[in-house]
Amino acid sequence: MKRISFTVLFFSLLVAHLWLTPQVLNSKKQLDEKSKLSYVMPSSFVRGVALDFKGLLADYTELQAVFFIGEKIERRELITIEDWKYFKKLILLVVDLDPYFYDPYYFAGSMLAWGPHLYDDAIEILKIGMKHRTTDRRLPFMIGFYYYYFLNDVENGAKYISIASQYPDAPPLYKKLAIRLKYYSGDYGAALIFLEETIRNTRDENLSRMYKKRYNAISRAGFLERAVLRYVEKFGTRPTHIDDLIDAGIIDAVPVDPYGGTFFIKKDGRIFSTSKFAN
Repeated sequence: MKRISFTVLFFSLLVAHLWLTPQVLNSKKQLDEKSKLSYVMPSSFVRGVALDFKGLLADYTELQAVFFIGEKIERRELITIEDWKYFKKLILLVVDLDPYFYDPYYFAGSMLAWGPHLYDDAIEILKIGMKHRTTDRRLPFMIGFYYYYFLNDVENGAKYISIASQYPDAPPLYKKLAIRLKYYSGDYGAALIFLEETIRNTRDENLSRMYKKRYNAISRAGFLERAVLRYVEKFGTRPTHIDDLIDAGIIDAVPVDPYGGTFFIKKDGRIFSTSKFAN
């Protein structure tokens, strides 16, 4: 009887062991994963340990970040916010170890913005890049684009794209875009100042003509906006049509848009043109 009881007990324990072991290992795996996602070694410690191999360690850490997200995408796993936070921690370690390397800024900025829509985190990393890569126009341009496109922040979009346009190798398109955004943000005065400075420093005649044309268009739009403000002061209401300004004696005639469009008053009182100030 005792032998039968012992045998039953033995097999019961064996079955329990076989059932519990995978559960324990799985729990341990999940705990290890959570621990991994919650901790990245401080960069101050890593820099000290890396000695003269900081660049090599930065490359390795960037690959670790790439593969971490890449494998999840490949396996079609859900990428959680915690996963992205871990990814960001790795990238911050990378740029601390090697702050002059462009790739992690571009990669992290793109992934964080277009993937989980963590726009502020993407901009934070790109701004770190701006501090170190002071001759790289791509970083302020990306920041300006993210502000404008994702956050609908035209003012900061204009600010950073304006910074990008000041770099010696910046294409003329940057200046055109910056001027347009400055006007969209409601700051046509700043747009005109920016244009005046640009015209003074432009030696290419074709570019100079282009900037002067835009200057004329924005200055005429600004003239009409000031007329709208005078109309509001006089009548206490906003005009609905450009001709209202003429009928009220505020202006004698509507200036010509050099781009061939027609000026009109938007609902918010801003002046715009059917040409969108572009040829």
